[in-house]
Amino acid sequence: MKGVDIELHITTLLLVALFFVSINYAILLLVLFTTVILHELSHSFVAKGEGISVEKITLLPIGGMASIKKAKMKPVSEFQMSVAGPLFNLVVCTLVLAAVTALGLPIYNWASWQYAVIGEISKMAVPFAYSTLFISSVFWMNYLLAIFNLFVPAIPLDGGRVFRSFLAMKKDYLEATQIATKVSTIITFLLFIYAVLSFNIILIAISIFIYFGASSELEYAMTDKMLSDFPIKRLLRNNFLKVGGDETLAEVLSDMIQSKSLVAFSRTDLGMNMASIYDIKEVPRVEWGEKIFMDIAREMETISPDLTANEAMREMVETGEEVLLVEKDDKVIGCVFKDDLNHVYQALKVKHGQ
Repeated sequence: MKGVDIELHITTLLLVALFFVSINYAILLLVLFTTVILHELSHSFVAKGEGISVEKITLLPIGGMASIKKAKMKPVSEFQMSVAGPLFNLVVCTLVLAAVTALGLPIYNWASWQYAVIGEISKMAVPFAYSTLFISSVFWMNYLLAIFNLFVPAIPLDGGRVFRSFLAMKKDYLEATQIATKVSTIITFLLFIYAVLSFNIILIAISIFIYFGASSELEYAMTDKMLSDFPIKRLLRNNFLKVGGDETLAEVLSDMIQSKSLVAFSRTDLGMNMASIYDIKEVPRVEWGEKIFMDIAREMETISPDLTANEAMREMVETGEEVLLVEKDDKVIGCVFKDDLNHVYQALKVKHGQ
């Protein structure tokens, strides 16, 4: 899909190593990655239809994950986005069965397919063929991805998001997330115990992924809720300095020390450019007299003082910035630091007994 990057997580390289073990594993991996990508693109397609930006899709050893810009999502929208992936997989399963039936092609049952994948051909009840392995892999990989994602009600799996979307139709989003997370924790515990007793490394990895994924979702929901009524006007600092873009880093640093500023910015015809004292620190000291401010400054958007703390935090998470410049009537009136937002969040958690 246009505008969506697809990344291979470094841990997935362990799985890719199987590609060189045998042709059977190579076929399985090709089908797996293709299935996961199309599954996540289905989520992304619906998300974009709801006006939600999808930045990238990361392929993990246990599946994939679409990274969306966190935004307030209606329960119906989350439901539609969550079921899109599994429904796509089920459609593929239906098309495969229809095709093999119409063309009279063979397809392996569950047991034979597993034997075919690991190369234990002698245990199969039917003849082996690479073409049949490919067709069967397309069917079973889509089937497994759909069933596991949709019918396991644990966040961040699709089933968990569907479960939360139903709860959010009747309850507050944070409360719905808390309930869904508790259910996810129970499922994770049972899945982990079963995986350990059965020595299933893949299920152990999945249970750990679900646990941390659910914890992350709960943390985000809590942050969003608690900071939603806190205006960033109360967090504005004046630790900023306006500089010329052609000043050397040594000059900028000297001015920042004099004015006790942590952030410097320069406004050009192309927009706002900013760098912090930590950015200067990353440059070798011997280059401070040669490099100018614009060599290290990065273009950025300013925010309005009317935003709430959760909106500012969301912007920082999306952009990766530790500080944002606040502008009103084309004039920078202050800056907001991520550390300050975190301190407020921690204080509010204590206040609400979290």
